[in-house]
Amino acid sequence: MSVTPPRSSSGSNGGWLEEGSLGLSARCVPAHPEERDAGRAIRSGMFDVRHLSLHGHQIAYRVAGEGQTLILLHGIAGHSRTWLEPMRRLAERYRLVAPDLLGHGDSDKPVGDYSLGAHACVVRDLLQALGIVRATLVGHSLGGGIALQLTYQFPDLCERMVLVASGGSGAT
Repeated sequence: MSVTPPRSSSGSNGGWLEEGSLGLSARCVPAHPEERDAGRAIRSGMFDVRHLSLHGHQIAYRVAGEGQTLILLHGIAGHSRTWLEPMRRLAERYRLVAPDLLGHGDSDKPVGDYSLGAHACVVRDLLQALGIVRATLVGHSLGGGIALQLTYQFPDLCERMVLVASGGSGAT
């Protein structure tokens, strides 16, 4: 796996935080104003977008909460913001990771392989870079197909799986 520092930085470390033995570099970007919960106090930075570079591509993701890890995989033409409302409630009990899949949201949109297997490998590498050994996978639509493929290819990563209007099962 190739985990490299981000493309740009400013200041002493440009806002990038060095983490772990992989040399992972991550950057936090404040959440969009409409993503802030005006009704409750949410600890600062809970829904901020973070970025890391995997295999030369920037992957955006959000992290919130503490506890057992849930990976929230959005559907086609979606993004991590799809999960903001459920994240507000789930973050009270779980550690949440919601990536923008390659080609979606704030992640890079390279020319290349967008198959379920390719997405599954990127999610596996993201989990490894974040030090996540096992998690519950929650997939909506395309994200469900990716969760199924990820579990097929790397069964040790999946603690449990939740499929929401899932694609990728081969059923019509």
